[in-house]
Amino acid sequence: MTQERTGTAPQDRTLVCAGTLLSLLVVLVAIAGGLPTAVGVLGAVVASVGAVALVRGQAHRLHVVGRPAGAVVLGVGAVTLGAAVVLAAGTPGAGADPALDAAPATPQAQQVAPVAAAPALAITCPGGWGASPLFGHDVTATAPYSVTIDYGDGDVYTHDDQHLSAVFSHTYATPGSFEVTAVVTDATGQTATGSCTYRW
Repeated sequence: MTQERTGTAPQDRTLVCAGTLLSLLVVLVAIAGGLPTAVGVLGAVVASVGAVALVRGQAHRLHVVGRPAGAVVLGVGAVTLGAAVVLAAGTPGAGADPALDAAPATPQAQQVAPVAAAPALAITCPGGWGASPLFGHDVTATAPYSVTIDYGDGDVYTHDDQHLSAVFSHTYATPGSFEVTAVVTDATGQTATGSCTYRW
């Protein structure tokens, strides 16, 4: 009575180990370098096994027996390498210079809001008009804007561009010489100053 041997033959174990290692290698390469690289590694390994079998007449440990089988395995490896090349060519950015990939894109034309012209202000003091003079003024500014006037006697007034007459007239309590200063401020925060001396 013969006793049947159970288990895997040494050649089968070698084939299983080689296949497992090859699969693990392909998965690791796919993770690190992408699918085209993984297919290329697989094709190179298969082509190498076929080449060894073709030259030696067999790759018995990998169950490739005879030169015709080696030629077939080599052909499969070559086709797989060709597939890797095709995959790499179809991958965007493959083979491109990394320095070119990192180059910033040409900036798009941006719409820039026009800058408001700087305001201008001239103030004219009337001569000898007594206690309630009206001050001449010439304001050039982008509306809305405001004007602040210091009449030199402690009174300071501010108003917007719709009510300029309210700030360019003043009543003095006592006669004297007063340094009058006006400041215009436009909507963008730009300012201009004008001044004159009023005496009565």
